[in-house]
Amino acid sequence: MERRPGPERGVRVAAPPRGDAVRDGRDGQGVERTAGGGGPIPAAAPLLRLQRAAGNAAVGTLLAVYAAHGTAAPRTLQRQKKQTGVLVHPKSKLTAAQLAKMVTTNASAPDWVKKGLGSSGSSLIKKGPLQGPTDVILDVSQSLRDAVTSGSWEITTGTSTLTVSLTKPLKHGPSTRPQWSRGRDKPMYDYLEWRQVVTPDLEPGEHLVRSLGKVGPDTTMTTPVAIHSEDPEVMYGDTELADTTSQIAQAPKGQNRGLVVLVTEIDVVAPDGTSKTFAPTKDQLVESLLHELSAHAGQDTERRPSEHGRGDVNDIAQEIADWFPASSTTGDIYDFIQHGADAALAEVADLPR
Repeated sequence: MERRPGPERGVRVAAPPRGDAVRDGRDGQGVERTAGGGGPIPAAAPLLRLQRAAGNAAVGTLLAVYAAHGTAAPRTLQRQKKQTGVLVHPKSKLTAAQLAKMVTTNASAPDWVKKGLGSSGSSLIKKGPLQGPTDVILDVSQSLRDAVTSGSWEITTGTSTLTVSLTKPLKHGPSTRPQWSRGRDKPMYDYLEWRQVVTPDLEPGEHLVRSLGKVGPDTTMTTPVAIHSEDPEVMYGDTELADTTSQIAQAPKGQNRGLVVLVTEIDVVAPDGTSKTFAPTKDQLVESLLHELSAHAGQDTERRPSEHGRGDVNDIAQEIADWFPASSTTGDIYDFIQHGADAALAEVADLPR
């Protein structure tokens, strides 16, 4: 989800485990128009459903009809000429070589991803075509390629601190807040307050800020940016756009980069005060990396909507999620929180129902 505008601007993977909650999805809108102003074309979501149900041949036939009538392709890219890699921050707990190895040795990642991504020095680079199948509606590889080759992004790791507590005084959560999946069976969980903060691994004194503009000839006003959520979810990654990222010392002078944060540790404090540290699996780390680069960084590079619920973001996210097996990490975290919530609620006298 991308938070725009405001001091907490960014995008994140908030991934409930398949089996515990349903991943985000976007409904198709019938027809869309191309970025270049072409005629109506099939919306991506319905065509993806057709592709999964009837196969690539049926979809290819449908697209051929649109091509015969001179209709533009669903995606018109705005490529950048500069061909450089994704810089890995010197304070990242995972180096470029380690990230590349995680991808190339992952059993679930597609071959075109494993053959196309590599590392050179402190950067992830495009070492091969990085081209996915061509007989598909939504080509994830286009967005991934643009993120990797644009020279506009940097990666670091980060630690998430998730604190869940009882509201004081007891009150229901905001009506606009998504319901915790476990709350369907126990409405008392609505009295829980969620606070999650992701701290990226950066240089001492380096932090995320958003520029508010110049207030003098040599003075620019900024405001701190916090990567946080107050929804009942687990964050595994985040993408901050270039205007919310402090200047990175390694970047060439005058070149701002957006920042991709991969969560490698999740410190959880349950409502009864107990705490435990969880770690994403390698599958989750690779999925988060590809998700952030393809669904968010690449879409922003192409000047397309890069927040969940808009454009192709949810479809790209779902396509990548389908490559990987379900993980128990989020379910394990929810079990821990639920146990602590039950213990804390049992101590409350005259608990409202």
